[in-house]
Amino acid sequence: MRTFIRIVLIIVGSAMVLVGITVGSATWWVQQQLTVNEGRWVLQTPEEIIPADGCSTVIIELSGVDVDPGDIDQFEVISSRSQTVFTVAATGESDDGWLVGSTASAPVEDRLLGTRYCIAENSGGDAWTVNLIQVEQGSPDLSVAGLQGRWANADDGEKVVLPVPSAGESVVVAGGEGSDIGSIVLMGEYRIAGGSTLAIIGLVGGVLTVALGTVLLVISFWGLRQRGRHEARSSS
Repeated sequence: MRTFIRIVLIIVGSAMVLVGITVGSATWWVQQQLTVNEGRWVLQTPEEIIPADGCSTVIIELSGVDVDPGDIDQFEVISSRSQTVFTVAATGESDDGWLVGSTASAPVEDRLLGTRYCIAENSGGDAWTVNLIQVEQGSPDLSVAGLQGRWANADDGEKVVLPVPSAGESVVVAGGEGSDIGSIVLMGEYRIAGGSTLAIIGLVGGVLTVALGTVLLVISFWGLRQRGRHEARSSS
């Protein structure tokens, strides 16, 4: 019976040590790939800069956002908490900051005639081409007031987080009258909710599992070892 218990403890203890090392190592590895932002794990793409000098309203032709998480996404606990978003930050001259958002394309297109605006299109890789559209000098700036969608008022250089646009949606950055957008910075983000909590659980859980497995191995090798003749007599 003693031998059977020893074998069971060795198997269980070894498995716990292996699992603990695996969990702790995986958590440490994931942490090295990601940064922590407001309690989330975040994987960011390089910045893409849209030069928009002379524009007060920019319509960004953005078909999607590609953030490759690599092998990180293989962990179910991570993939189930993940979300891909993108951030938009405008800098330039504006008294009232910037209105940044995503909205349906059709209502925007209905307002284009006779207005002044810019179209930003990706011309390959991280390069962008911006074209100023105006029928005549002094055309009014395109107004996005009242358009349904997801909008945020942002200060100069402040990032606005938006969901990845789908077909039929436009991303718009607009300033007030007389504003001049210098540049717009886009960045994709792969976000994992509760990243800090997962890190603590993974690291602490891994260490505790290794420690408990080690205790079981010590018990199996020393506490339940076959005693020698001298030890047997001493204990009687």
